[in-house]
Amino acid sequence: MVKLAEKINIKHPIDPHSVAIQRDPIHPDAYVISLPLDSYPSYIWQVYFEQELRTSLDFWERKVVIVGKELKLVTTPNNVEEKLSWVEKLVTASNKRVEEYNENIKKEKQM
Repeated sequence: MVKLAEKINIKHPIDPHSVAIQRDPIHPDAYVISLPLDSYPSYIWQVYFEQELRTSLDFWERKVVIVGKELKLVTTPNNVEEKLSWVEKLVTASNKRVEEYNENIKKEKQM
């Protein structure tokens, strides 16, 4: 039986002054910002998130990876607030796709 996927959200508040920020051990001019999620993302959510990430036009000086119940944003220190907003938009778009996926699953079950 096909299981419905759950939406995932970043725990709030997202504040560049209160999130965990560390220097990237590989890239000396970059930082890793840890954004805690409210639960572990399912495979379906992760696929949609990766698709949204890859199609984003803002992907040049930053990278986002899913690690357990966190999103790790690797970026330069410039415009951190803008980049946090960008990640939030990726999460919102992924959740919208999860909703569409779930609606399609429900329709298939009714047939």
